[in-house]
Amino acid sequence: MVKIKILLNRIMHRVEARVVGWLLHEKKRVSLPLQDFHHMCEALQPADVLLFKGRTRIGHVISVITQSYWTHAALYIGRCSDYPENSKTLALICQVPSVYRPFS
Repeated sequence: MVKIKILLNRIMHRVEARVVGWLLHEKKRVSLPLQDFHHMCEALQPADVLLFKGRTRIGHVISVITQSYWTHAALYIGRCSDYPENSKTLALICQVPSVYRPFS
């Protein structure tokens, strides 16, 4: 019985990995981005909301379900250097893993 559970677990993990891989497959970009990244970085101000469209299959599913062109949103809170050193906001930002704050 234990061997069957282990085997079923392995099968489920493989199926899950395949499904996730399929959903996260990115389509090739067919046109240039609508916004210049460097210009956007210069123009961003704290509290700006960024809307973008994903190129993955799951992004398409999100678009269909929400009936929206945009599939993702982000709130720009500024750079760490924008806040005073002893700021509570800066302390909170620094607690977030750097993977979530690429513009620091």
